[in-house]
Amino acid sequence: MPKNLFIAQISDLHVVPRGQLASGAADTVSALCRLVERLRFFTPALDAVIVTGDLADNGEPEAYEILSEVLSALPCPVLAVPGNHDDKDLMARHLGNFIAGDPLPGGELCASVTLHGHKIILLDSAIKGAHGGGMSESALDWLEKALPQSPSRPTLIAIHHPPFRSGLGLMDEKFKGSERLGELLSKHPQALLGCGHLHLAMAAKWKGGQAVICPSVLAMELEIGPAGGGAFSLGPPVHLLHHLTGAGINTHFRRIPGKYPHGGPYLFSGCDAGLPSALSQQGV
Repeated sequence: MPKNLFIAQISDLHVVPRGQLASGAADTVSALCRLVERLRFFTPALDAVIVTGDLADNGEPEAYEILSEVLSALPCPVLAVPGNHDDKDLMARHLGNFIAGDPLPGGELCASVTLHGHKIILLDSAIKGAHGGGMSESALDWLEKALPQSPSRPTLIAIHHPPFRSGLGLMDEKFKGSERLGELLSKHPQALLGCGHLHLAMAAKWKGGQAVICPSVLAMELEIGPAGGGAFSLGPPVHLLHHLTGAGINTHFRRIPGKYPHGGPYLFSGCDAGLPSALSQQGV
C-alpha cells in the first residue's frame, strides 16, 4: 500500500545572476532563498520538491549555478522540468542531479519516477526558440507507455506549459500535441496535471481530468484579457503542496508569510505587444 506523500511544487523561479533583477524589478534570487529556507523545515516533512520550469530567466550559466547551490540545501529529492526560458543543455550540465532519467531520443527531458509507491511523471514541453510549448509524437508515445496501467492509481504529472486556454491572451498560444495529450489524459482521470508558466494560481478541468497552475515564486500576472500575461506585479512567494494518498491527490495553495516587495505593474522583458502605452513605459 503506497504511503501518503507530501510534495511541494514550485515554479517560474526566473533566477538571474546575483546583483541583477528579473525584468528590471524582481529580486528572484532572494525570493528563491526565502522559499527554500521555508521548505527545508516544512511540517510535515516533504517527500519531494518539483520545479515546473523557467528555473532561469535567460538561461545564464551563473543562474543555474545559483539554482544548484540553493536547491541542494533541500533535504528531499528535487525533480525539475524545463520551461521556455531555460537552456536545456546548461540545465542538464548544472542541474543534472535534479533531472530524473536520461533524455528521450528527441532530447526531451521527460522521466517517470515511482516514489514510495506513487507515480510521478515529468514532461518536457519546452520548444527551443519558442515561447509556447508542446510535445512531439515520440514524447507522447513515451507518455502513453509511462502512464499507469491501473486507471485508479493517483498520478501526479508535472509540466511547464498548460495545454489548455487560460484567458491570459498573450499566454494562450497553441500547444503542439494538445489533442493527443488530452486523449491520453482522458483515459486517466485519476491523474493531476501540475503546470507552471502562467505565474498565477488556477485550477481547471480539462479533457475529463484535473489541472492546477502553480504560481511564480515572486511575479504574479495582472489580469485576464487580451493583454494578460504581458506584465506582473510583485508579491509574496507562493507554492503548491500536493498530498498524495491511496484515494487521490489534494492540492493546497501555500503563501509564505513575511514582508516582501510590492509594486507594479512591470513588463516582462521584451514584452509590449497589446499593452496600454502607460503600462508599456514602466517595464524594460
